Amino acid sequence: MRAFLVLIFWIFSTTLVYVYLLYSNLVHNFRINYRESKDVPEADRKTSGCSFPAVDPFDKAIENITRKFPTIDCSKKKPHLVYTKGDTAFINHTKIKELPWLKSTFKHCCYEIRVRDPNQNEDQKTITFQKGPCFKDSVRVTAEYVLVKCYNTSNIVISKSYLTFIRRKPELEAELKIKYTAHVNQHAPKETLSVMMVGVDGMSRNSMIRSMPKTRRILLETMKAVELHKHNKYADNTLPNVFGLLTGNSEGSMLRVNWTRSQSFDKINDFFLWSTYRNAGYRTAMFVDRSRITSFHNKKRGWVKQPVDYYFREAVVDFDNDMMRSGFCIGDVPDITLLTDYWVKFATLFNNSKTEPYFTYSFSAHLTHDDVDMASAGDELYYRFLTKLVDGNLLNNTVLVFFSDHGPRFGAIRSTYNGMVEARTPYMFLVFPSWFHTKYPQLMEVVKTNQERLTTHTDVYETLIDLLYFKAETGKGSLTQPRFSLFKEIPEGRTCEHAQIAVECCACMDFTEAKLSKAFAQFLGLALVEKVNRYIPKQLKNNCLSLQLNQVTTLIDISSNISQKKQYQVTVTTLPNDAIYEGVVGVTRSNKAVVTGDVIRLNMYKHQADCIEEEKLRQYCYCKPTKSKLH
Repeated sequence: MRAFLVLIFWIFSTTLVYVYLLYSNLVHNFRINYRESKDVPEADRKTSGCSFPAVDPFDKAIENITRKFPTIDCSKKKPHLVYTKGDTAFINHTKIKELPWLKSTFKHCCYEIRVRDPNQNEDQKTITFQKGPCFKDSVRVTAEYVLVKCYNTSNIVISKSYLTFIRRKPELEAELKIKYTAHVNQHAPKETLSVMMVGVDGMSRNSMIRSMPKTRRILLETMKAVELHKHNKYADNTLPNVFGLLTGNSEGSMLRVNWTRSQSFDKINDFFLWSTYRNAGYRTAMFVDRSRITSFHNKKRGWVKQPVDYYFREAVVDFDNDMMRSGFCIGDVPDITLLTDYWVKFATLFNNSKTEPYFTYSFSAHLTHDDVDMASAGDELYYRFLTKLVDGNLLNNTVLVFFSDHGPRFGAIRSTYNGMVEARTPYMFLVFPSWFHTKYPQLMEVVKTNQERLTTHTDVYETLIDLLYFKAETGKGSLTQPRFSLFKEIPEGRTCEHAQIAVECCACMDFTEAKLSKAFAQFLGLALVEKVNRYIPKQLKNNCLSLQLNQVTTLIDISSNISQKKQYQVTVTTLPNDAIYEGVVGVTRSNKAVVTGDVIRLNMYKHQADCIEEEKLRQYCYCKPTKSKLH
């Protein structure tokens, strides 16, 4: 019996020693592999260029979680009964005759001039500035925007139309002519090209391949677009990506110029491309398709003063708050068509950009914000828009930038390997006029070389700046530069570190499943949740509950181009908010887990954080229940 007990004790002791040695070896390896970048000799760092993981857009792993939708059809919705031609609004009597329930009861239409409410220190409310006459056939309109209501014989509103008139403004034209002349005299650009930027929210290159094949085909085959194949998002969500694209700066840089997220964008409006182009004598225009979920208005104040010369804001505020809006339709017209028709009209009016150049920016969030697969319902509509531009020869002196801000951040696809890569890789197309390809073949050769180099939004910004002062010069860039014009060759060895892309947003990695013990997975997961809780400042601790680790769901070994140190991408779920968070965690030489960069939330928080206003913090807050909810 005694010998048996000695044997058991020996086995137990040996096992403990083995576990200790195994643990020590693991910790030793962590200490070696998780050294900070500054501890790794320069000669030991990887210097090869960026390689994106090969991800098939039609991989079977995502077949069952992606969907195709039919083209948006608004034909059975409440009809628009007016249309515009020049400065005149016409009643569509043909449409009225085709509607049996309407033709015998139609009375007339009346319009009212709508403007931003001058008593509001933001651009979220409109008021009726003046009521115009009622009409039964047509009426000439001098205002930029009017709301037209049509009535039946019982004086019930049977139709509403939001009409925007794009026309030359004599005082503006005189001012811009002076600025353009000064720009040409001072900088002597070799060409004057207008710029049209058309953005769609939350779409990766692969999601566009799946959902918008007709749009993609006309861009590549008919319009000879340059598609950037290694385009990496600049930051996580829309606003910092838009900052990179339109200012060349990070959100942090904007905050360092004494601007805060609680202020309007007026204070930093001069940093945006439209202001730079306007100072050079270009007409400027902006159209974002929602009143509140845009990057400039979601928990933000937008602009107090109109930021561009032509601003579709009042109409958007009105139709976004109108019961007539149904799904993706405004009356019997898709809201995408309202947006794209606006640019067709604009490009038609200012179709000689050699003397009347323009810069326009638009962004559509409504279609894809909540479900990226809905892009398939807009494919035909965007295809028709691009066809109108081509058939009307409206881009002969214009560069079209067709882009997205980032890939999908939420939804079932985001929890897959494919989705992890796609979240980092938005699509980016640049369309140059056909004559530009012929006249500047050496430039286009460099641009096409850069198709296969790591690019991000700040590079597109730099390209558009280069275009404004166009010298038709090529060259090679240096890795010391954080951003490049696409007319300069990007070094092949460029990495996310060089491009100032945060590690949690970088696609230049090999993502492989990490095989670590549950104890170490828990160790890394707890560090991630601790970082999430630290996001909430002391003054808001009374509003938000402290989160607890529920489960470590995935652990990915990241081998990056930045350095040889080992890092892990950790995904966790937390309680009590049922959130999914993702971040990059390493272990220091002192065996301390450190989160690199920001932690990202992968599922929607919706009303969980209504108790705080700071948008950047809302994904980390789970509001404490109020007394009314406790009873």
